[in-house]
Amino acid sequence: MPADCLHSGRYNESFRLVGPKEVASDPQSRHVDAMEGGVFAVDLRKEDLLRFTNALEEEEEDSLIWAQFLTELAAAAGALQCYVTYNEYLLRHDPNRSPFTGVPLIDTHRLFEFIRASDITGVVGQRFPLPFEFAPLEKPFFTIEPVDDGTVGTKACEDFLLASESACAGAARAYLLTLGDATDDCIMRLRFVPKTGASGVKGVVGRQDYRLLKRRKIAGDT
Repeated sequence: MPADCLHSGRYNESFRLVGPKEVASDPQSRHVDAMEGGVFAVDLRKEDLLRFTNALEEEEEDSLIWAQFLTELAAAAGALQCYVTYNEYLLRHDPNRSPFTGVPLIDTHRLFEFIRASDITGVVGQRFPLPFEFAPLEKPFFTIEPVDDGTVGTKACEDFLLASESACAGAARAYLLTLGDATDDCIMRLRFVPKTGASGVKGVVGRQDYRLLKRRKIAGDT
């Protein structure tokens, strides 16, 4: 379900995930539930929002803008879930708070499933139109550019394949994805960093060798 990631307005350290407005053209219209099951809104701590999106720009304000963008993009694609906890005390203590607190979990495979390796021609500027609406952009698309700039570092969330444009992506080899639309070719950029598995092949995540672990354990016991 599409969702908006908004600053809570009252708490400097929190943001709020809410559903779309019932009437998009009416600023006073109420928001529908953010999630099924009566979850009307989910509060996200600022540090969790930044960490789980790998928003690592030099200025915190830029990082927060990027984190909100990525969260809303994933929601529009149906690729956003949240790990949510419930604490009724929060609502009792302050009726403006949500009793639901969580962290964003973005499914990168589902988010970019419309970009298939077989469709990539290698032509500079090749566009991949988004198969879902992402208001207020008109005919949004992504372009892909491989980068090898020698960037080395660690991501805040190592298991997450995406990172903000200026982040230390933790790998020299990555892909720069640029979001554009009918009026602006470059609205936002993000890094896609393929995982490297045990075999050393990028994009292949090596599975644990449980037989080897067992042999090591037996050898240690003897």
